[in-house]
Amino acid sequence: MRFFIYCFLFLFSCNNTINLNSKGWVNSNDDVFVLNKKNKPYVLNDILIIPEKKTFYIKNGVHLILKKNGKIINGGTLIFGEKNSLDSLYSFSLKDPFLDSVFYYNIEVSGGSESFIFSKKNSLESVFNINNTFFKNINFSCVNNNEIFINNSIFDNCVFNTENSKTNIFSSYFKKVIINKKNSDIILNNSVFNELKKPIYTDSSNSIINNCLFINSNKIFVFSNSYNNNILNSFFYKNNTAISIINKSFGYYKFFNNIFKENNIVLNSLDSSSFYFMNNIFDINNTVLKYKLEKKSNKSIISKNNIFYNNKINFDLKNIKISNSYCMSNNDSLIGYYNIYADPFFYNSNNFNYKLNNYSLGLGSGINNLNLGVNINDINIIKYLKY
Repeated sequence: MRFFIYCFLFLFSCNNTINLNSKGWVNSNDDVFVLNKKNKPYVLNDILIIPEKKTFYIKNGVHLILKKNGKIINGGTLIFGEKNSLDSLYSFSLKDPFLDSVFYYNIEVSGGSESFIFSKKNSLESVFNINNTFFKNINFSCVNNNEIFINNSIFDNCVFNTENSKTNIFSSYFKKVIINKKNSDIILNNSVFNELKKPIYTDSSNSIINNCLFINSNKIFVFSNSYNNNILNSFFYKNNTAISIINKSFGYYKFFNNIFKENNIVLNSLDSSSFYFMNNIFDINNTVLKYKLEKKSNKSIISKNNIFYNNKINFDLKNIKISNSYCMSNNDSLIGYYNIYADPFFYNSNNFNYKLNNYSLGLGSGINNLNLGVNINDINIIKYLKY
């Protein structure tokens, strides 16, 4: 019995404790404090407060554990790792259904249900710079015109709260996360969102979602009182409702070069903003476009160069019309101009290969002799799906 007690004490002592002064900052007078790699994890048991004009820099190779009372309050700059991903130290394999890939990272940060990393109240200079980091069970909060940059990182069972802030996400993987946004601009690029716990509510404008994969979620986006948003080169797969829009009938939404496959509803709208769909593929969805407006709208949904393939219902519309031109469907005679009723003859849509065969009528049948459907070469995110 004594032997096991000694072993427990030895293992517990193998962690490095981050010592803080009475103000919550580390015992250093330097403007930049660097947490260097060690063979043992670091443990934060208290509240770390990063003062204004100070930087807390976590180097590659660090494993940081936030205990129950461990929190980081950022009033300055908090940096996780370096942008260079070629020297990644660890790997994380996706073992989810339909996903097959490996992400690499340099830093690991884990915690319990009460582990928080957030910006200091009333601080106008807080910056979060996250590179090549794996987070598990961490709650983030970024407010007061602060900025958060995320690159090549992994988030498992985490929560993001952003308010009056800018969020920039690149080449990252999110599983079972909650993203709460309020008056915050967002850029999502080349990232995977799997099993979102809640929809991403977007009440800001000029958001850009580019080359992202959204999979296995109940709802992905809810746009509320926002406008001029762009969804480009992305893949929505096996979701209940991909996009919902609740607006005040102004601005536009652009959907260019996306694939929507096996969703219950692709787009559910109660709004009569201007909608543009170009070079998208809608494949085996239950309902593609569902619009239920209380009053008749003089606007029309603009649909060009799209392919509607094996959907149960393409359009469920009330008080709004859709104008299809240069589009194709194999099960619906589309109303509009220069549309084609035929099978598009994809190479292998079951394995996510949506290139058109040489005998497809969709080749060169679009505006300016473009092909119908997507340019599959522009959807890099498809690489994460199992073939």
